[in-house]
Order: sequence, then C-alpha cells, then structure tokens
Amino acid sequence: MARLVPALGGGRLIGTVGRADKIPAARESGYDVVVSRDGDPAEAIRAAGGTVDVVLDPLGTTMLETDLAVTAPGGRIVLFGNAGGGETAALPDLQRLRAGNVAVAGFSISSLAVTAPDRVARALRRLLGLLADGRLTFPVTEVGSLAEVPGVHQRLAEGRGTGKYVARVAESWGKVALPAGR
Repeated sequence: MARLVPALGGGRLIGTVGRADKIPAARESGYDVVVSRDGDPAEAIRAAGGTVDVVLDPLGTTMLETDLAVTAPGGRIVLFGNAGGGETAALPDLQRLRAGNVAVAGFSISSLAVTAPDRVARALRRLLGLLADGRLTFPVTEVGSLAEVPGVHQRLAEGRGTGKYVARVAESWGKVALPAGR
C-alpha cells in the first residue's frame, strides 16, 4: 500500500504496525510515519500530523475506535479484511458517524470481481502498467520451495513476516498428467 499510494498521486502516509520492531521495515517500504499499535496509536497519529482523510484498515473492527479517533471530518474508513481475527464488532451507530462527519465502508476485491469485473480489470491494468513502467516496485522474498510455505504462514500468523512472499515451484510440476474425461 505504501508504494502504491504515491504512485497514484496520494499524499502523506501514516502506517501502524503490531510491534515496535516492525517500524523500520514499514518505513523502508514507504510510510512517512509509522506508529506501533501496542501503545496509544491514536495519540501517536495525532502527534504526527493531526487527523487523516482516509483510513485503510485490514484488521476488521479491531482498531475501529482508533480509526474513528484519527479520521478527519469528511473522512472515510475502509474496512477490507479481518487480519485481527475473531468476530467483528458492530459498526458505530449513524448518530456517531454523523457527529464526526465520518463514513465507514467495506471493501472486498473478490466480491467486486463478481459484481463489477470490468472495474477490477481496469484497476489491474492500471496496476500492471505502473509495474511495467517501473513507477511501482515491490520487494519480494523468494521462498525456495513449497515445503517452506508452512513456515512462512507461521511467521505471518505470529506477526513476524514482512513484505511479499513468492514460492518457487519446481519445473517438473508442468509435466502433470491429467485424466481424460469431462
């Protein structure tokens, strides 16, 4: 996200991480300010620049109170995952949202692909164009084999992983015989 927003002409990026030891990696990936969620992230975000116009939150409703505390009047909170795990809490009532002049929205790329595949295709073409032009790059960690993938999943589940991972698949996989029939 931190590399995509500037490539699309966006502004200053404030990111949060689950642990303070992840701050350097987040800064390296392009965030202007990074705060740890183990303290008071709302206060740290306000101290770093006040409020924000758009909150992109992959944690479900886990951080919704913080999101509401840092979103500027007229701002938007977009919930696009549930990386925080567990049950999602109820959204704030309309009176609270009106009082803060804040909108809360949900986003699912898989649902959008079903309901508006043309929009997803346009977005993917734009993203691939940015990659092809070199205006957008992503550091990737190559995993040597599929046997190493469970270890990567464990690292991610424990909050120790950073960046993107790609598993190398042996060339012999291309020689799979499929049964004839339907």
